[in-house]
Amino acid sequence: MKIALVGVGLIGGSIGLAARERLDASVAAYDSSGEALQVALQRGAIDRASDDVSGAVSDADAVFVAAPVGVLPELTAAALAAVPEDCVVTDVGSTKRAIVAALEVARFVGGHPLAGADEQLR
Repeated sequence: MKIALVGVGLIGGSIGLAARERLDASVAAYDSSGEALQVALQRGAIDRASDDVSGAVSDADAVFVAAPVGVLPELTAAALAAVPEDCVVTDVGSTKRAIVAALEVARFVGGHPLAGADEQLR
């Protein structure tokens, strides 16, 4: 399995570590901080660092966008534009209204339901 991360801070790095340990996944990542990418490589959270979103996600089976809420729509759109057709993209942001409004793509699955959405799933 190939996992891609867009953002390798505490949350993205934790996803990478878990994916490598529990799924034996190959993990690629992009982060705007080269230092964060180097730390993620050193700690074993990722196998490969990329200088851009498309390079990290281009052959992924699943993508986790773990970036600040303000840039989630932009980075998620970039990931969706570069992933294979059968790849699912999700985020770990704490708010959903802006990202859901910006993205109406079936391959995007928001990481937390909108208020009231959990009732619709029952």
